[in-house]
Amino acid sequence: MTERLADPEFDAVVEFHGHLCLDIALGYRVAKAAMRALACERPPGCAGVRAWRR
Repeated sequence: MTERLADPEFDAVVEFHGHLCLDIALGYRVAKAAMRALACERPPGCAGVRAWRR
């Protein structure tokens, strides 16, 4: 990814996924809104993007 966006965390998500698309943008925003609504934060020491595949 050559162009950086305003949110470094979102940049990491896009880099992990491989490209910017509507699904990534929407999923990221929904997840952030849910975290705000539930008043939760990432656990201490939780850095980077994690993904699990079957």
